[in-house]
Amino acid sequence: MVGEVLKKRREELGLDLKEISERTKIRYCYLKALEDEAFEKLPAQVFVRGYIREYARVLGIDPETVIDVYNKQVAPPEKTDVPQTEV
Repeated sequence: MVGEVLKKRREELGLDLKEISERTKIRYCYLKALEDEAFEKLPAQVFVRGYIREYARVLGIDPETVIDVYNKQVAPPEKTDVPQTEV
């Protein structure tokens, strides 16, 4: 989801991931992990949100929209309380 949005826009603009890395000063491997949605390869979420925000700005995308997509994608599933029935 978030990776698809970033990669698609980058390709539409004809930009190379290494070029984005140089512009943003974000490690290439982190940008690649974002695009591949390999979130386990990334540092703490606070850093990831900053990376997404900066990456989106360079691509001309509203950063908050992309952050919202990311938050929904990585949010833990909501607990649904199942009532216990008495036997």
